[in-house]
Amino acid sequence: WMFSNPGTERDELDIQWNKSDQKEWTIECPHCKDQHFLQWPESLDLEKKIYVCRACREPISDDVRRQGKWVPQNPGSKISGYHISHLMCPWISPEEIIEDSEGDPAYFNNFVLGKSYSPGDLSVTKTTILDLWTPRDLNTTGNIFLGIDVGNIKHYVLRSELGPFKIGRITKDSEIDDIIDFWKPTAGVIDAMPDNTLSKYLIEKYPFMRMSFFQENNNNPQTIVWWGEGDKRGIVYSHRDRILDRHLTNMIEARHSIGLKTDKEFLLYIKHYETLRRTKVVNNKGIERYVWDSTTGEDHYVFADLYAYLALLGSGAGTFFGQATKSDIPSVLGADNVYDVTRAFTENNQ
Repeated sequence: WMFSNPGTERDELDIQWNKSDQKEWTIECPHCKDQHFLQWPESLDLEKKIYVCRACREPISDDVRRQGKWVPQNPGSKISGYHISHLMCPWISPEEIIEDSEGDPAYFNNFVLGKSYSPGDLSVTKTTILDLWTPRDLNTTGNIFLGIDVGNIKHYVLRSELGPFKIGRITKDSEIDDIIDFWKPTAGVIDAMPDNTLSKYLIEKYPFMRMSFFQENNNNPQTIVWWGEGDKRGIVYSHRDRILDRHLTNMIEARHSIGLKTDKEFLLYIKHYETLRRTKVVNNKGIERYVWDSTTGEDHYVFADLYAYLALLGSGAGTFFGQATKSDIPSVLGADNVYDVTRAFTENNQ
């Protein structure tokens, strides 16, 4: 028996699914009588935000989705496989599906569509950054966001909603106060590791500052970024590799510009991005995922840039990551973000 949300292509679950009879929840269109299972995006009208028949494009009601049946797509296999997705759940609206599709692609495929997901080659090259470069001033919006990567040498990035406009390196902690006094950022995020002495000082002195911790949200795998409350008020949590995916995708899709001075510091900024490599790792339960590593360990501007991006998200500018709203959904074994689908289906599909 194997019960799980899918992971990557060709992992153990994906291999067993491909060997199974691959049962899909199949509906019959009341208009044209075509029988098929729901697929993304063919089964939705994205403008009207309704379910439609894949054959005749007429509307499909929740009752039609509810009254389906399991039909093997690979009959004859001795392995019984069931594919469960949000598309077959009548209590989940098409608006929710469409909204989820606009967020993290790994979450959308694994947890909404119930499909394996292996991202393609995702990397930011020198060409990527030069294509984003602009000579115009990006500090024109009235908001400035500060990101700081901690180390013996601190790297910082200042950006607006339009993109980074100033970067630099400093060795004295007091120089950060000078930067804040001069630029008066709207929000800022600083690395909490390896030494959080400076981070604690900054969040105590400046209410707009947050320190960053990387971790997974087991209660709600959709949440890539979430903000501490109460005694955790000065903390921003994020899923390291998935927020990096989103940040790098934004660059590849040219969702912001880069208005940095073309000097030696800019060349170092480019070099730090060029060291990033995505590798596949397997945890102790055999589940595969992709992580980001640097070939040299010199990726400080990448993370300073990422923290400035987190500061922007925390201010509500360009936010597409909601707060955790499904923390009450039970998880199986409390591990690896596996939802108790059977219980959810029973409780909601009466």
